[in-house]
Amino acid sequence: MDGRIGFDYHTFKVLFPSLATETEARLQMLWDTACTIVSNPNPVICSESTLKRVLLYLVAHLITLDNRGADTAGRISSATEGSVSVGFEALPIKSMDEAWWAQTQYGMTAWRITSPYRGATLVKGEDGCPYGLN
Repeated sequence: MDGRIGFDYHTFKVLFPSLATETEARLQMLWDTACTIVSNPNPVICSESTLKRVLLYLVAHLITLDNRGADTAGRISSATEGSVSVGFEALPIKSMDEAWWAQTQYGMTAWRITSPYRGATLVKGEDGCPYGLN
């Protein structure tokens, strides 16, 4: 075992019943994609249970984006049933990363779960300069 968290098809179906019709093979492929987007294993950042939850939400996010089609992006702002019409809008965002995650409720949930783990820490050297630079 290489420390990676494996995909749990049953848990996914329980957590995301509206996406339960997806095949296990497709979900596994999207899990593998999710694991390249969010490092699996992530040795220092968060607990295994948090990482698993983020990856499951990321799989749901990827499915939702894929099912919308390649020409759509953003939050659905309007929809019509007769003669089918859907409008999308961009959300006010702080970064391109956040914009990508903000396209679905699943992505925003994963984004929110990861908020304590995003950011940078300044490391000062002995001389008080960042990274010990003079």
